[in-house]
Formats: sequence, structure tokens, C-alpha cells
Amino acid sequence: MGGRNYGPGAAGGYSLLDGRRGRGHCEDVVGRIHQENQVTQSGPSPASPPATAASLPHPVRRAAELALEKKATDVLVLDLRGISSATDFFVLATGASDTQIKAVADHVVDELKKEGVRPSHAEGLGGGQWALLDYIDFVVHVFHPTSRGYYQLELLWGDAPQVEFEG
Repeated sequence: MGGRNYGPGAAGGYSLLDGRRGRGHCEDVVGRIHQENQVTQSGPSPASPPATAASLPHPVRRAAELALEKKATDVLVLDLRGISSATDFFVLATGASDTQIKAVADHVVDELKKEGVRPSHAEGLGGGQWALLDYIDFVVHVFHPTSRGYYQLELLWGDAPQVEFEG
């Protein structure tokens, strides 16, 4: 996993990815991020400049654009620089069905690969309600609406500058 140790996650129980008991990698990542967020966030960072699409690194901006190409909705980038040591950006997108989630995630992987950008780890590409693509410096999350509502990453990281993408 690219040298990062996420450790035991706070989220346990039912795996969104494969329907079995226990944690999938996605739950471990979110559990680690939840724990880190509780420890490191002490309020808004006044030094954070407003994020814009133009200010994002090309692969991050491209991942958001690629999600839109497959009709993902609610595409949002969270700029976690200075807030999280786990990654610099989250790209969040919503797919209406397991099939669309897979299509969006596969499209991001395939197109970024053509540009020489490969994920360190990918999970949920076989289908499910959540796909996670870990590129180390950024993580792409493609959620089913129910899963996105449950994890509420944009609320958890409410202090992070956000960039919305529209199709």
C-alpha cells in the first residue's frame, strides 16, 4: 500500500465492497481518516487559500473530469493539504448504481493510466457500493448515494477547501 499504514479502522462490521463481515480497505482508510481528523482538526485553517479547479494538480483535476465523463454526480474535490498526512486530496463522486460506480472507477483508472498515473491500490472495481482508487497523493472515492450519505466525507472534512465540478 505504498508504505502507508492505515492501521485498524474505526469502521467495522459489514463490508460495503464484498458483502462479508469484516472490514474492506475502504473502511480501513475511512476509519484511519476519521481517527486522524478527530485528533488533528482544531478549526478552520485561515492560511488555506481558496481552492479552484485551476489550482489543483493536473491528475486530481483530470480524475474529477473523467468521473463527469461517465455521468457521475456531485463531483467534489477536497483539498486536504495541511489538514491530513494520509493524502493531499479526496476526489468524491456519486454513481447511481453498482454498474455506474464500476464504470466511473474503471474510466478514471484507464484514462489516467494513459497519462502515466497509476493507482497504488484499487478496491471495489468488481462492483459494489463504493470504489476506492488510492493514488497516494490523492484518493478517488466513487460512492453509491447511500454510502456517500453514510460516510459524509465532505462533512467530516468540512474545514477542507472544496472544488465542485459540474458536467
